[in-house]
Amino acid sequence: MKKKAALIITSVFILVVAVTLFVAKPSYSSPIGNPSCPTTLEVEASDEEITLIKTDYEEISLPKEINTYNRNGSLYDSEGLLLNRNTTKYNELKEQAKFDNLTDYISMFIPDVSTDPYENRYYRQLILWFYMDMMNGMDLEHNYIDGEELPMESNSSEKYDSYGNYIFDNALSALEKKAILESENGKIVVDTLDKIFNYFEWLETEEGQNTTDPKLYLNEIDTSKITLSIEDSYLETSLIYPTSVDDYAIGFTHYKVKVDSPFRVVDEDGNERTEFKSMEGFRVQIPADQVNDNKVKFDFTVQGITRDQQTFVYFPMMEVKKEPGYYTSPLPPGTVVNCNGDYEDVETYQPLHTTYEVSGGTITVNVIDAATHESISGAEVTIYNSAGNIVFRKTTAAKVLTVMLPPGEYVVKQTVTPPNYEPITIQQRVEVTSGSSETAVLENTPLVNVPDTSMTAKYIPVVGFATLIIGILILGFIIKNKNTKKEH
Repeated sequence: MKKKAALIITSVFILVVAVTLFVAKPSYSSPIGNPSCPTTLEVEASDEEITLIKTDYEEISLPKEINTYNRNGSLYDSEGLLLNRNTTKYNELKEQAKFDNLTDYISMFIPDVSTDPYENRYYRQLILWFYMDMMNGMDLEHNYIDGEELPMESNSSEKYDSYGNYIFDNALSALEKKAILESENGKIVVDTLDKIFNYFEWLETEEGQNTTDPKLYLNEIDTSKITLSIEDSYLETSLIYPTSVDDYAIGFTHYKVKVDSPFRVVDEDGNERTEFKSMEGFRVQIPADQVNDNKVKFDFTVQGITRDQQTFVYFPMMEVKKEPGYYTSPLPPGTVVNCNGDYEDVETYQPLHTTYEVSGGTITVNVIDAATHESISGAEVTIYNSAGNIVFRKTTAAKVLTVMLPPGEYVVKQTVTPPNYEPITIQQRVEVTSGSSETAVLENTPLVNVPDTSMTAKYIPVVGFATLIIGILILGFIIKNKNTKKEH
């Protein structure tokens, strides 16, 4: 029995050692210059597309998602970018020397430009492609194939071959660049590229070269645009968006907000947190019962952060997942992914301290059913100051809105009527003084359900004609009866 137990223990020990050695074998994810970068990835573009650049002559549609997977099939990076659109050129670039020339083009900040992850990936993809073309000396009016300059295509189909492959060396076609420059959403791409080049120019200045004290500043926050409202027993500011001085705004990727108790910091959805991406806004709250005499002083400090997590790495030896029909897509396999891992924050921005003090009164807005006098939801309430500027706007829940405002004259207006109601009183003028508490009541009445008479109207001539015939028949019957009686 003891021999059997010893044999079992020995077997288990050998199995554990074998498994350990197997797991410890060089992984497919072994690094390229960075421990977190796998050597091989599989790339998969979603069938669903997103189109934000749209004109009457061109639309730029990209996959909603670019997913990169490790060999075991686990998701590695869901925000991958495509470096190259031309499959033929991708194969040519497998010479390492040509890859070395490309690394400079992607070791750059590609900042977040939208809080929506899909929109963000879309814009960042276009920013990367536009930037690559500019660095390669490709102008806006021409396309390029093997160094030959070609005119702008006349329509979107000319940039693909008969197999659906993108044919130009330039990452964005001339017609696509024209659409970006002329479309409303394209301004996001153009403005971001301006910031990137301004930042690189600033880095070359004496101030930019001074790494010990670079003097990066945030713009002063315009407190005149901040409004206050009461939400769930908290007095809170409207959303506040810090911005950076233009020359180095590209480095402003994140920020932290510091307040003292009893204040707290929340995001757009009311979740308490103190760190944000640069394009996100924050609110400062204080419990309403902590505010005395309609007077409150907000003190908060914003610390700008440069976080080097926007750099992307290109994988020259990438294995590509060849799904059926993959090469018929205009998007080829060359991919850029974020694999840098966690980097230490660089808090080179000077802390921005802001004080916002309000001594005023409150306006309580109640949107009601005129018959029941109950509060109703779904109305949009907008408050204007004496200059006609909007100082507050919100859609109502089934409760009153309480807004704290500096002294002055205001117009409270119902700018959107609640569903299934029609307005009676849609605006009210209110004067706020220090310490006052004013009320504005906006009345609505339920819509009356009017029967649909359209079908009935169609049959009126028919009914009238039928009634006439019946009347003639009845009249004829009566006359006939009378004649019969006379004969008898």
